[in-house]
Amino acid sequence: MAILFISTGECIHKQSQNLLVSLKARDVDFLFVCPENSQNAGFASAQFMQFKEIAGNGLMQYFTLKKYVKMHAVTHIHAFDENALRLALWLKKSFPALKIVGDWHERVQIEQENNLNKSKEYPYLKALVKNKFDEFFCTSPGLYNLLTKQYNLQNTLEILPYFPFSFSTAEPVRKKAYLKKDTQKFVYFFHSYCEHAVDKEIVFAAIKQLCLEENADKLYFFVCLEKGEEIPDTLALAEEMAITAHMVLIDKQYFEVFYALADCVICASSEGEGDYAMIHGAWNDEKVLISSDLAAHTKFVLSDSVDCALLYPHDDANSLCKCMQKVLNDSKLRQNLVAGGRQKVQQNIANLIVNRYLRKINLL
Repeated sequence: MAILFISTGECIHKQSQNLLVSLKARDVDFLFVCPENSQNAGFASAQFMQFKEIAGNGLMQYFTLKKYVKMHAVTHIHAFDENALRLALWLKKSFPALKIVGDWHERVQIEQENNLNKSKEYPYLKALVKNKFDEFFCTSPGLYNLLTKQYNLQNTLEILPYFPFSFSTAEPVRKKAYLKKDTQKFVYFFHSYCEHAVDKEIVFAAIKQLCLEENADKLYFFVCLEKGEEIPDTLALAEEMAITAHMVLIDKQYFEVFYALADCVICASSEGEGDYAMIHGAWNDEKVLISSDLAAHTKFVLSDSVDCALLYPHDDANSLCKCMQKVLNDSKLRQNLVAGGRQKVQQNIANLIVNRYLRKINLL
């Protein structure tokens, strides 16, 4: 039996790459198919995994894959994108026993209930809610809850452990400024994935309170916005609260430069997918973590007895301020939280991923 992974795009998601690397490490039989001269091909070659480059013509791709499926007794096709899913569905017509598998690791913002059926933004997920997949994997508890509660997909879905990776670059990017850490400053870093303006208002209110109650000269705040167009309104809010003297607002193209200087990372979302990628990245990079009590956050933070983050009620600026004060003034607490985060990311995630993946598709 073999698994056929298909991507028709330039590059698959990093979490999907980690799945393939983990399967290869366990000697699971699979073939990765990708476009000629793509980043995918470079990735597969660098990892010494079995892969095949195919031409861009859909009909040629179909006949090439049909021959492979028949020759190697393929039982599952994992489609990484919409066009790959289309190929898989064509192949299933010739081989009805084939199981079609998919995965999704990006953020999803759903403004109204049940709008995935109508959404033009997420055609791949739209295929999922239309039952085109036999098994499907995601890393976000928030997305899992949405799909199970609103679309009754609990028999199709499985959560894969999130594979942490560093958000810090090995060396400064040349086209960006390089900043030296001021050891006299304690730096809080807030990467705003927040889907509602009130979330930023709560963080800014906590910053204002902290500056009033502590020595503001030793505090600094980097606020990284997901979208550059949010900067004017966010700056106006910061000016209204009179906290700009100790703050830098940036967009995500300067993320690495300022993140490298952070002592503490704040994940403040109160709705939606949350900042789960940022949470794992902070642990991996040995940053102190403060997180809102969004369900997608607490799922990771409270999954065992390890003290790895401070949690606060997502709508309570005063509680957030108290958490910020604790990590500022208690070096022992900071050490314990960093050690707890390190313990989280040193778990054998690769083995967990493979076991859960193969068990779900009935190959274990």
